[in-house]
Amino acid sequence: SVYQLARGVISTPEAVKGFLDCKLFDELTRTWQEYSLDDDLEEIKSAIKAEKSQTNNSSRRRVKDTEYYDLLGLQTDASSSEIRAAYRKKAREVHPDKVDKSMREAAEEKFREISAAYQTLSDPNNRARYDSSGVGSDGDSELALDPYVFFSVLFGSEHVEPYVGELSIASTFDSL
Repeated sequence: SVYQLARGVISTPEAVKGFLDCKLFDELTRTWQEYSLDDDLEEIKSAIKAEKSQTNNSSRRRVKDTEYYDLLGLQTDASSSEIRAAYRKKAREVHPDKVDKSMREAAEEKFREISAAYQTLSDPNNRARYDSSGVGSDGDSELALDPYVFFSVLFGSEHVEPYVGELSIASTFDSL
């Protein structure tokens, strides 16, 4: 309608200014709110600390096989956020599209291995089964890649993430 078009034209300069000033639009109050990466970082750190304290209260997990933990460079009592972070780091290091062509075949194999490890360790049921029996994802089945890692490997780097935040397209695919 004409009203919505006029409202959009009038609101566009404010929206551009809010975006450039790194503000977030609050749909409920229909105002631009200050956004602080430092506040988000502190929130994430406190969540990781809380997760660690929960796992530290129990004794270190006894597992039958540590291969998947070793592939990701993790302790057996790693939290879910530590598993995700380790996978993202390893995936960026060995992603076949990010290495020299001469090393692509080896990188593909390593990428499959760490993806299988992440697929198993990121799911609580699969992780419990792996910890008790040493049997996890075989790596040959269709892998359920983490959309955050997939899109950040393709379009970004961990070096720019603190400045631009997580990719919204990954959030969209993660919710599917």
